[in-house]
Amino acid sequence: MTKVLALMFVGAVALTNAKASTDYGPAIWRPAYSGHWYTSGNGHKFHVIHDMEGYYLSTISYFQRSTTQASSHYCINGLKDYTSDANPGEVTQMVRDAHYSWHARCWNTHSYGTEHEGFVSNPAWYTEAMYQASA
Repeated sequence: MTKVLALMFVGAVALTNAKASTDYGPAIWRPAYSGHWYTSGNGHKFHVIHDMEGYYLSTISYFQRSTTQASSHYCINGLKDYTSDANPGEVTQMVRDAHYSWHARCWNTHSYGTEHEGFVSNPAWYTEAMYQASA
């Protein structure tokens, strides 16, 4: 019984540490550095899809730095390549849908942006879980 209660407590702590996005329920809310987005624009007319050319958790950390002049609405994990990595298809929201992230220069105030983990030189990064989460 003690083990069950301990596991329930650990599970409750893990759930409270991950905040859900208010814009997209399945996403985890991990905000980009404060102010690294526009609060007004020309309307979200389209969605720009990017390839990170990097790793999911590293990219999230990069967008949270004060020295970075970039952000994205969403980041999506491709592979779980080590035990403490996020699950394939995990989605993080970093900029609210009402705002405009800094991801595509002149298109920022016209679009949403999504970053997909991976490297164009290795298609193994682009998994079914990523495609399903992105869709």
